[in-house]
Amino acid sequence: MDFGCGEGLFAAEVIKRGARAVHCIDQNETMLAKAALVVPAPATFTQGGLESLAKLPDASADCLLAINVIAYMTNEEEDLFYREFTRIVGSDPSALLTRATVPERLTFNIRENPLAYTFKLRRYGVEQTKIEFINYHSTLPLLSGENPDDMARERRDTLDCPAEDRWKLQFQCSMFGVQAVNCRPCRQREHGL
Repeated sequence: MDFGCGEGLFAAEVIKRGARAVHCIDQNETMLAKAALVVPAPATFTQGGLESLAKLPDASADCLLAINVIAYMTNEEEDLFYREFTRIVGSDPSALLTRATVPERLTFNIRENPLAYTFKLRRYGVEQTKIEFINYHSTLPLLSGENPDDMARERRDTLDCPAEDRWKLQFQCSMFGVQAVNCRPCRQREHGL
């Protein structure tokens, strides 16, 4: 499922990489129409926002993408999103994830604190299993009004950072990605529910 699919670039990519099907959701009718032109079958499309998630059946998705979406939600909307996520994603998506030989360099706006994010996820029954950092800054990011020519920009491949130094990346990178699993089905099985 691609929530906030926009023009469908990521939905098209997951189909291209072998997904059995993808369900695209976006509030914007124009974006959804563009997605319908680029996302190959098997795909379905729904115009709507958070309210559309409530209409989906339990455990109806293996994986839910929400790329560059959560940062625009209010606290109440975010709370609803995570509650619906844990209801809709019924399996452990980690088996679906692979690491490309050459990682793609994409950037998105993110406002979460990597130090606190794992605890936030736990409140929703979601367990962080991995965290990666990207957009490495060898010097501090530019502040408003600074001349970019005054600061040399050198990019470092953060995936090659030694394991014992990886924690330092949270202070040197402007973005992070998290792999997480829904723990509720595991806990329900443990308790015979």
